[in-house]
Amino acid sequence: MKSLDQQDAARTWEEADLINLSIAKGGTSVLTDACLVRGRLTDDEAEFMFAYGVLLQLMDDLQDLRDDIANGHTTIFTRQTGLGPLDAVTTRLWAFTRKVLWSFSRFGSAQPCSLKSLVQDNFRLLLLQSVARNQEFYTRTLSVRWRLVRLCASVTSPGRKRPWPADTPRSWPQFAKAGE
Repeated sequence: MKSLDQQDAARTWEEADLINLSIAKGGTSVLTDACLVRGRLTDDEAEFMFAYGVLLQLMDDLQDLRDDIANGHTTIFTRQTGLGPLDAVTTRLWAFTRKVLWSFSRFGSAQPCSLKSLVQDNFRLLLLQSVARNQEFYTRTLSVRWRLVRLCASVTSPGRKRPWPADTPRSWPQFAKAGE
């Protein structure tokens, strides 16, 4: 299995090879699970399941960053730590997350918008948690901005009485531009 090659600390990896490996590993795993559970998928469902698997794999790789570094495992994220901050790759992961999660509206059965929002919010929190736990791998600017996004998300609720000032960022896209 090619994924076992990631455990070879002596091997040098190109980013494209690591991305392809993550795509194959995550995508095929979740697609296989979905086929086993449902038996039959539409093309849109299969495409979503594959992309969702890729997303889960990348999120897992980011969450396991410290363990992977300690064990000499190479992922997109551990490779990047040797090249510079994780700002850009994490920003790209968030953009991919949003694209994948909102794409499941193409399913034959309608998915409630609230469910999509819940899943997207959970992924955003996973990213925020990963950035917070691994601040030394991010520029101070991105780390501070992610914390502000977390703060905004935790205090903006339907019951909030006081409005935020007009210039207060309320979403990740407002910050993502600075991370690029």
